[in-house]
Amino acid sequence: MAIVNGQLYVVRHGVVSREQQDLAHRSSPLCSWPDCLSRISFGVAGLGPNLYVVGGIIRARFAEETVLLDDVDICAVEGGEENPCWRKGAPMPLSKGSVLGCTVLTL
Repeated sequence: MAIVNGQLYVVRHGVVSREQQDLAHRSSPLCSWPDCLSRISFGVAGLGPNLYVVGGIIRARFAEETVLLDDVDICAVEGGEENPCWRKGAPMPLSKGSVLGCTVLTL
């Protein structure tokens, strides 16, 4: 979960949705993110009009190999785009894998 311009966004099961403040437990799906289906332990943060998904782990169900990710994926959830799209950000050079804890980023 992350807050972008006062709105709560949730990334779960390959879908980004905006939670509605006036109706409890209601959300509006915005776009899909297929990369999320195989990724666990990633961090989500809102900065400006964008939603950032950082790091994570990919592990095959029946394989013993675990891949630590340094990926940063960005979704423009606010600002004129009717269909938000994903783009790649610069990778995190100093850390890979699970993102633990919570943060709030402000401009």
